Amino acid sequence: MKLTAGQKKWIVGFFVFLGLMWMCTLISRSVYASGLAQVTAVYPEERSIVHRVEADGSVKQGSEAAVHTKEGLRVEKIYVREGDTVNPDTVLFRIDREDLDEKIREKELEAAKLEYQLSDLAVNKELSEQEKQEQIERAKEDYESARRKAETAQGRAGEELLTAKERLEKHLENGVSVTPEEERRKAEASFQDWLNEGAGLKALTGEKEEQLTNASQAAEAASAAETAAARKLSEAEQKRQAAQSQVDAADGEVKEAEKKLAEAGTPDESLEQALQAAQTQLQEAQAQLASAVAEAEAAGKEAETAAAGLASANQALDTARAEAEAAKKELEAYQAAPREKPDYSAQDSAKSAWDSEKDALEENVKNAQYAAQDAKENGEEILKDAGRKEEDAEAPEKADSTEKLLKLQLEQVKAELSEYELIRKADGDVRGELKGTVTAVNLSVGERTPDGAAVVCADSSEPFRFEAVLTKEQKKYVNQGDEVTITLGKRKQQLRVDYLAEDESSPVAYRAVVYLPEQDGSLGMSGTMARSVSSEIYACCIPADALYSENNGTRFYVYTVGERNGILGKELYVDKRVVKVLEQNEEYAALEPGMLSSEDMVITASDKEIRANDVIRYKDPAPDDYR
Repeated sequence: MKLTAGQKKWIVGFFVFLGLMWMCTLISRSVYASGLAQVTAVYPEERSIVHRVEADGSVKQGSEAAVHTKEGLRVEKIYVREGDTVNPDTVLFRIDREDLDEKIREKELEAAKLEYQLSDLAVNKELSEQEKQEQIERAKEDYESARRKAETAQGRAGEELLTAKERLEKHLENGVSVTPEEERRKAEASFQDWLNEGAGLKALTGEKEEQLTNASQAAEAASAAETAAARKLSEAEQKRQAAQSQVDAADGEVKEAEKKLAEAGTPDESLEQALQAAQTQLQEAQAQLASAVAEAEAAGKEAETAAAGLASANQALDTARAEAEAAKKELEAYQAAPREKPDYSAQDSAKSAWDSEKDALEENVKNAQYAAQDAKENGEEILKDAGRKEEDAEAPEKADSTEKLLKLQLEQVKAELSEYELIRKADGDVRGELKGTVTAVNLSVGERTPDGAAVVCADSSEPFRFEAVLTKEQKKYVNQGDEVTITLGKRKQQLRVDYLAEDESSPVAYRAVVYLPEQDGSLGMSGTMARSVSSEIYACCIPADALYSENNGTRFYVYTVGERNGILGKELYVDKRVVKVLEQNEEYAALEPGMLSSEDMVITASDKEIRANDVIRYKDPAPDDYR
């Protein structure tokens, strides 16, 4: 089929439109892609984690020796400084000889004082021995005098006790007779029963008289009620008779009206009305009669009840009058035979007086016993005190180390004097007597020598040691006995860690010590200590730059590259994956298996900040499998 010119134009225009659309799509994708973050990503790999520990340190002396001299001597001159090499004949410093002479004179004077004190002590010791003998004689005389006084006091106290006991025994023989307590209680109970009986009779008489009064009042009330009921019955009967009369009259009027209506023979309205009025009046009269009859019957019953109540009240009044008379006669009989209350006061007074005298005599006996006991105890105490004084007087003298201490002080002073004289013989010069390097000078010209070391020297006869400080993290990979690389200048050698412990100056640092071979290194030389430790081989390792943390470092995650369909086709996006770190160093981190697969691309770098679900693109060159 042959196309027309117009159809050809439409077809050409359509293809031109498709071309333009394709170009616009390419341009849009390019513009869109240019705004995306460019990332670099790698696959997880199998490897081990290498931890390298490297710490700076310095060479220090293997051992030190201190040079001492007498404390408190003035320093005239110092010949060495820190770092100087010294020999046994090297003069380290000089003591001021005038000051040294003054010290010698002071010690000589101190020694003379101690010798005088020892001489005085010997004289005083002889005098003390004489005084002791006199004290012994006096103590024996005092003991004998105290014994005689104690025996006299005990004899008098015994006589007083015997007299007090005799008086008490005589009083107890002349006792007082009193009524037994049991008989007293019985008599008191009997009298109380009599009183209670009288109180009961009085109460009963009062109660019966009150009942008589109440019964009399009840009888009067019943009589009044009976009179009122009879009057009410009479009135009700009169009212009934009057109502009966009205009924009879009304009945007669009804009969008369019926008779007139019957005689008329024809209906008569006026007669019928008269009949109805008579009948109505009859009904009203009958109702009044019925009410009067009922009222009369009720009044009759009330009158019967009142009559019965009056009879009962009169009977109760007679009974109450008889009981009141009986109770009154019984009370009069009780009052006619009165009793006296039991009285034992005279017996009690006599017994009380006897008891008081007995108590006083017993108290006298007790006091006499106490006096005898006190006399005995006082005598024993006096004899004990006198005996102790005699023993104290005869006791050997207490140990006194004064003489020994003075002799020791004298020996010490003489020893110090000898040390001063030795320094004086050396013309005040002090030598170290060893070969080494001066590490500390604790002296100042014009000042006095200290109690401790005056000069400290590193002993060159001992090998040096290398010291370095490790952090707590580095300590995980270095232990005592491990082999490390020591670098001093250009020389490297493999040595073992001889000592490793927490640094006293810092609780989070550790001090490592490596002893160097003899003649190796120099004092103060700087160097490094290094050690590399490889872990086991982990299946999933990523660069440390790809690892992120949150929640204060307790939670780790990585960003991986994900693929999905977008508005412009297939696109890449950021996928956030939480992982668990098994081990890591500055370069790599080992992850727990299963967190990532070998085909997951882990993002290690980006030219922009990225977040989960952000659309991204690879930075050229892209991975081969992606291209």
